[in-house]
Amino acid sequence: MGKKKLGTLLAGVGIGVGLGMLFSPKSGKENREDLKNASKKAVKKIKEIDLNEVKDNLINDYNKLVKEVKTMDKEKALKYAKAKGKEISEKATDLITLAKEKSEPVIAEATKDLKKKLSEFLADLSEKLED
Repeated sequence: MGKKKLGTLLAGVGIGVGLGMLFSPKSGKENREDLKNASKKAVKKIKEIDLNEVKDNLINDYNKLVKEVKTMDKEKALKYAKAKGKEISEKATDLITLAKEKSEPVIAEATKDLKKKLSEFLADLSEKLED
């Protein structure tokens, strides 16, 4: 989960909790306790993300992209590869950030290698198809 998605998740939790507190018949102390519990649940959910699974999904996405592009005409292949490549690259960047935050250097390095491979693939594809 990248910083953007993490921020969205936390913002959603914060808004939901804030609205709940605003319309809640509970006391301030009870509302603060609810807020604390909601925050703990959000942090726990983030910590439970399986980074290896996310990395494997990205590798599968990359392999699928390479396979699909081979069956397309030049113009469609280039357009599709650029769009899908951008999506994979953004997800990889998010994973690298999260892996660093969770002290998972092996996953961060593997994902950096995937990003490099993706970049090289897209550059090579662009060169071949634009000729």
